[in-house]
Amino acid sequence: MMPTRHRARHLARPAFVLVVLAASPGCASNDPSPGGQTTIPMLVGADISALERIEQAGGVFHAGGQPGDAVAILRAKSSNIFRLRLFVNPNKANVQVNDLAYTVRMARRIKLAGARLLLDLHYSDTWADPGHQSTPEAWTRLDFDALEQRIETWSASVISQLAQANATPDIVQVGNEIDTHRAGAPAARNGSSTTWANTACRTISSG
Repeated sequence: MMPTRHRARHLARPAFVLVVLAASPGCASNDPSPGGQTTIPMLVGADISALERIEQAGGVFHAGGQPGDAVAILRAKSSNIFRLRLFVNPNKANVQVNDLAYTVRMARRIKLAGARLLLDLHYSDTWADPGHQSTPEAWTRLDFDALEQRIETWSASVISQLAQANATPDIVQVGNEIDTHRAGAPAARNGSSTTWANTACRTISSG
């Protein structure tokens, strides 16, 4: 159970220093390669998905012994990107609060601090990982073609609403730890390994 009061925390350094995005093998892109060289800055930051909920429970963050805004503290420590997870319809238990309204608020906060936003779309009502890629409850009766379309329309709606809030993501992580499947896609539901590659590519492309 989430405590009603959190100990004060000292933020001395960012939680991660490298963002790695990987596509499934065999998922080809039709986009042409950009011409010339592009300089990409080192991305240094943290996943702050639970921050607002922690603050609501009384969590206080410190730097140099002084309380302050957690995002501002991390920005002062050279963080330039923050990750937010997004669930479809979380139950709001403990820190499973990351619905779109919550995420828009947090995304606005990140952008107002002058940082980049990495949005992690879980395509689930709760955490997704290699052993748990559960279809959102509202999508469980969809066949694969309908699920593919729902992923596409939901993803587009999410980005559109963030853009309207002046909080467009700089990077979108399509799925979370999708080693075998995403959003409970049928290939994973029936245990078929022969159709996994095609299923993965179609759901990733739709996202």
